[in-house]
Amino acid sequence: MPLSNPAENVFLFKTSDLSCNAYLIKGKEKNVLIDSGTTTAMKPHTEFLKELNLRANDINAILHTHGHYDHFQADKLYDKAKIFLSEFDSKHLEQENPEFTRAKEQSFYPKINSFLTENQLIELNPFSFKVIFTPGHTKGSVCFYEQNKKMLFSGDTLFFQTIGRTDLQTGSFTEIKKSIQKLSELEIEYLFPGHGNIIQGLKENQENFKFINENFF
Repeated sequence: MPLSNPAENVFLFKTSDLSCNAYLIKGKEKNVLIDSGTTTAMKPHTEFLKELNLRANDINAILHTHGHYDHFQADKLYDKAKIFLSEFDSKHLEQENPEFTRAKEQSFYPKINSFLTENQLIELNPFSFKVIFTPGHTKGSVCFYEQNKKMLFSGDTLFFQTIGRTDLQTGSFTEIKKSIQKLSELEIEYLFPGHGNIIQGLKENQENFKFINENFF
């Protein structure tokens, strides 16, 4: 799949149906990924980076929305990046818990360098991302919101016309309902989900929340 540039300084690394949407955010001084993908995403990631005149070592940090394998295994490519994840999901990666991560035996597990905290601000000039805890898909799921640009990176909590699975370990339908209600109060011009299509437009995102409320809750 070709490299796409859905918003200024935001690049979508989309590789396959199994791997997550990974988003490269180009700051003025640093570059950050939001999620990475499966190990099969590593080769196309290298090609995407080459198109942007970057190398894997130019990625300074990876911000993870949650701790499932299809969002973290390609971290292996970015061995110089600082890895961020919620403390709850991090515990399952430290234990190499396949029931939680859904990873196969002998899978790659990244070392988590820093725990994300509720309302934490991650500065990446000219971006400023607020960490929003959104349990439901996993207990430690988070989203990243850029208030000035009205961008929401929703991981596997919220998608186009659907929501994240809650039947996996630590998932909760009650919690994801609360999380989506919290997200619906935000102004969202761009929804960047962990899988599937990006939603652009304030009206389009409001209609997406309306559809989800009518069909899931």
